[in-house]
Amino acid sequence: MYKLLSVWALVLLSVQIVHSWDYALALEKRIDFFKNDTITHSMTSHQFKNLTALAYDALHDTLLIVDQQTDNSSLYRFNFTSNDIELILTRKQIQSIVHDPAKDLLFWVQERNIFSIPLKSGSKCDVSDQNLVIELHDEIPSSIAVDSCEGFVYWTNKNIAKPTIERVRFDGTVREVVLDKDIHEPYHLVIDPQIKKMFWIDMRHNETNNYQITTAYLNGTNDTGISFGNGRSPKALTVSSQFIYDAQQDLSIIYIYKKQKPNGDIRYFYKSELEGHPSLIIEAKYTLGEQTSGIQECEALTSLLQDNSENETSRRIISELESLICVHGEKANATSCTCAPGYIGERCDVSVCQNYCIHGTCSVSDEGEPSCGCESGYSGARCDINMCFNYCLNNGVCYFTEENEPLCQCSGNYRGSRCEAVGNDTVSPAFSSGDKNYTLVDLLFNRRKVNGKFIVNFEVESE
Repeated sequence: MYKLLSVWALVLLSVQIVHSWDYALALEKRIDFFKNDTITHSMTSHQFKNLTALAYDALHDTLLIVDQQTDNSSLYRFNFTSNDIELILTRKQIQSIVHDPAKDLLFWVQERNIFSIPLKSGSKCDVSDQNLVIELHDEIPSSIAVDSCEGFVYWTNKNIAKPTIERVRFDGTVREVVLDKDIHEPYHLVIDPQIKKMFWIDMRHNETNNYQITTAYLNGTNDTGISFGNGRSPKALTVSSQFIYDAQQDLSIIYIYKKQKPNGDIRYFYKSELEGHPSLIIEAKYTLGEQTSGIQECEALTSLLQDNSENETSRRIISELESLICVHGEKANATSCTCAPGYIGERCDVSVCQNYCIHGTCSVSDEGEPSCGCESGYSGARCDINMCFNYCLNNGVCYFTEENEPLCQCSGNYRGSRCEAVGNDTVSPAFSSGDKNYTLVDLLFNRRKVNGKFIVNFEVESE
């Protein structure tokens, strides 16, 4: 059985040699570090309640840790050099995280949205820098991964009606469906930049094998199953420079398997009994040197690798690389861009239309100003005003005409354009044409006609 440490001072003593590790396994309140297939040290804290995600920051050599407490998720950063742990971000329900070393950005899934925020070594994240990368409506994102060389964030959509693996640029543009064939319920997506492939777990209910670990190139081609099974299924997945790891749980027993990349037999190297059913998260140490070795296409990561002994030097190189690129514009000088109409930001990489229209379609004027064409029932410069909100009084039902004007259907003995008046007369809402009756809604919205004309009869009863 695992015996949890409860005093943070003991944690500091136990992680002095955490620098030497291949792989980390997070349970409910504990993180175990493995070297050569054996647990060498562990870490816990009274701050941890329910660990739900891990991500290795290869740029700063830190471990990012998500702890879910009630409705809020706390993101901690553990520094292997100083043995310090710090709270850097609090958000609601962080589901999956990943770090991009090229631009030093943290990405995470929150409900049906993907966000990003710059990481700053030694300080908390500045929430004013938070950016909504993409808002997903019909999709159910479960895990994310980044391709730092090409600047894409990938995600698995496990909506059983139409499961997919998709990607989008870091600025929210160029959204693409990478894979939508022979895929069932994908999750735990990871990307290996060294071999330019992605790996994921696909649950395949009511089939010969109830799960499959699959790999494909980053454009979705040549997808191949590399592991199949029945019964217990993988709960987590990660990759290192040499191996693919997955963790499985059968009642109170945890198994960890590894497979030589790109081929080779899977074998389990760790088995342990646990109390309860803790969540399983695994993360491999995959350094920048291992990711970029022999790859010439990824200039940003290669440049970072040239001098990564000091984090300040690394951030300076990133800043210089980014200042030389104007995504939608031209360089004004060595450090600034002149943006094309419709784009803003230091690198002209943010569309003025991004998240501008709440309920409508955004367009950009010749002067580069955003404007909205609102959906039916909404108004305002950003289509954020519901025209029916509190419009009809006295339990009246609000509708919209084809001219997008609100209209009330009154109930009881109320009348008036907003059902604001009380009358002694009762007016039947029925209309007739020939031998057929129509309601007010039929006339206004369905436009039913007889011989091209409406014949309207009112029945009025007086008390």
